[in-house]
Amino acid sequence: MLALLPAGALAVLDWLGLALHRRPWDYVCKPAVVVALLAGVGIQLGWPAQGPARFFLPALVLCLLGDVFLLWAKGFLAGLTSFLGAHVCFILGLVQPWQGAWPLGLLGAGVWGLFLGLLLRGFRGPRAWVGPVAVYSLALAGLLIASWNAALQPQMPWASRALAAGGGTLFFASDTLLGLSQFVRPWRGARLEVRVLYHLALLALAGWLLL
Repeated sequence: MLALLPAGALAVLDWLGLALHRRPWDYVCKPAVVVALLAGVGIQLGWPAQGPARFFLPALVLCLLGDVFLLWAKGFLAGLTSFLGAHVCFILGLVQPWQGAWPLGLLGAGVWGLFLGLLLRGFRGPRAWVGPVAVYSLALAGLLIASWNAALQPQMPWASRALAAGGGTLFFASDTLLGLSQFVRPWRGARLEVRVLYHLALLALAGWLLL
């Protein structure tokens, strides 16, 4: 887990830059967090990647691309597509024997419906973005289900369970706040809240991988 310390330190710097409205920090620290995660996971697990890392490393690369695209004012759809691919890779990396039966499926359907309902009720973005956002939210709900299913594996240590469930839940919370602040009603401090949750989600998922 020491391999995650550089990424954690860079994340705190990024949060500080957002809180102090230091825009140049954003361009450096935001992508640097994911680069540090890639380096830490790669060094810890070695190359070529095996097991879940085969999917988590591409997921982190796609997160890095998404971060870069979203720093650009016109990069929303490119960023959305990158994070969609990242979620699919995370889901594949988290795949475990099914433990949740119908309750987890019901949870996924419920949170997807809630997310879409909240978002589309007051959607202020271009109408052409509704479809891509709906598809993205489905992948986001899939990540939430996969992470909780991984957390229910009886053979897993409790720390691994907590990191799996926490990673998926924090990612869902981050993207829900992002969608609401971008397309429904912006509020002060939203960018910082989204960023903190996003980085904590990445650190939790990477921690699950390394345990």
